[in-house]
Amino acid sequence: MVVSVIMYNCSSWAVPKDTLNQLDVCHRSHLRQILKIKWPNTITNEKLYEVCSTRPLSERVKDSRWKMLGHILRSPENTPAALALSYAVGGTNHLKGRRGTHK
Repeated sequence: MVVSVIMYNCSSWAVPKDTLNQLDVCHRSHLRQILKIKWPNTITNEKLYEVCSTRPLSERVKDSRWKMLGHILRSPENTPAALALSYAVGGTNHLKGRRGTHK
């Protein structure tokens, strides 16, 4: 697993916590394979991250999403990302969606 490929564009992910947990489990499994740590020799997850000088991928996704939000908040109001954010938050007075029922 190449982390840069896995983490590409992760700032726009809308994934549930259990999926992020599965991603962390897979990442830890690969780290243990790289370090040749097999069962009965165990290591805690915290110690594993410390030895590898890394952190859980779920934390990296969370940080990336916060950074993206900061970029969107600082962007001009007429950019698509800022418009989508204002629409999602509830400031939809100037953006009207489809009305009525679909036929």
